[in-house]
Amino acid sequence: MIRAVLIDDERNSLETLRMELELNCPDIEVVATSLGPEAGQAAIAQHKPDLVFLDIQMPGMNGFELLQSMDHVSFDVIFVTAFDTYSMQAIKVSAMDYLLKPVDGEELKKAVEKVRANQELRQSKERVDFLLTNLQAGTTGFSKIALPTLKGLDFVNVEDILFCEADGNYTTIHTDQGESYVISRTLSEFEEMLSNSMFFRTHKSYLINLQHIKQYIKGSGGQIIMKNGTSVQVARARKELLMERIFPRS
Repeated sequence: MIRAVLIDDERNSLETLRMELELNCPDIEVVATSLGPEAGQAAIAQHKPDLVFLDIQMPGMNGFELLQSMDHVSFDVIFVTAFDTYSMQAIKVSAMDYLLKPVDGEELKKAVEKVRANQELRQSKERVDFLLTNLQAGTTGFSKIALPTLKGLDFVNVEDILFCEADGNYTTIHTDQGESYVISRTLSEFEEMLSNSMFFRTHKSYLINLQHIKQYIKGSGGQIIMKNGTSVQVARARKELLMERIFPRS
């Protein structure tokens, strides 16, 4: 069983989330529901949960500030929010997860499954610290991204990523140093995470770093030759947008 604490300043949201957990995640034991951040801090100290479902927008102290106030974070976090904002991108880049209100049962199951798969890594504090650092970066973009692997978390410089390649529900990240990381996230998720940087979706299977293009070969869609010599396909429907990104009009 995974012992969980739910923290939100809206009673209806707490009750709805608890009901969805009972319906969709029978291995989650809700040990406390806390109305507001102060009650949440007390519940975490008392119950020492494995997982905390944490609302972001709360009066007096938001979810990020609650985490920042803690000396040690020994639990996983799934954020719950009514707003899809820049903060959500920072959460994803930090290898953490969030749910939008009203919580969808299928999305809830996926988020809990990721927590369950990562339980042995025991890197909650590193993820939280990395998230708080990313939030301080503002909208200027993230310099690093956290990649969850079988061994733990690898922190990779965004500028060192050559391209991302889709493989079903997995994505392979290829770097300038010749390293490859197979990550249990879809390419669409990485496209969302890297939307503020120099990345472009050339094809359903490829997301490339425009700074590492070596050559463009003409064709119906064409091909991109990356810095390491890899040939990347360009979909016909994406060609014009790609040209605009490479050669922006004044």
